[in-house]
Amino acid sequence: RSDAEARTLYRARVVRTVLGPRAQIHRRVDGRWTLLATGRAPWHGTLRFDVVGSAQRLALDGRIVARSQDTAIFSGGSLGLEMLGRRSRAGEFRAA
Repeated sequence: RSDAEARTLYRARVVRTVLGPRAQIHRRVDGRWTLLATGRAPWHGTLRFDVVGSAQRLALDGRIVARSQDTAIFSGGSLGLEMLGRRSRAGEFRAA
């Protein structure tokens, strides 16, 4: 969920850390990022990010790896896909 200028949004991602791959859920409000949730995650798999009401849930291959509750962003918006790194690729992208 994000506003038209992407100043306010939720973001889900898998990042490399010294502890291994970590799933993260962030929110951005007025240009300021806040980490809402983090958890262990595999490097590969099918990523699903759900934002329903005040609940955010990130799953990889059907297993929830991070979840949060947040009410800072309360209106609907649009969605997008961002991929970083040479090996990043998307096999399929669906929005519902």
